[in-house]
Amino acid sequence: YYDCVNVAHAIDKTLPGKDLTDYQDMRGNYVIQLLSEAAAKGGGYVTFWWPHPETKKEQEKHGYVEPIPGTDYFIGTGYYPDTK
Repeated sequence: YYDCVNVAHAIDKTLPGKDLTDYQDMRGNYVIQLLSEAAAKGGGYVTFWWPHPETKKEQEKHGYVEPIPGTDYFIGTGYYPDTK
């Protein structure tokens, strides 16, 4: 899979430069590894738990990632299906 060092994040400005290989959500999922594996397969969807920017509490999040052709990077986006 890809290197799991964060390069950019739209919300959390503390993440760039951090190695997130071993980051686990509250359910024990290695979130960035799962995203990396999906990107390595050409892209795909991953469901995981991530801190919501407003509540700061982990909530279910659906993400989508794709590899960036010609680079060693992938890019992703996601949304919280229930923002309550």
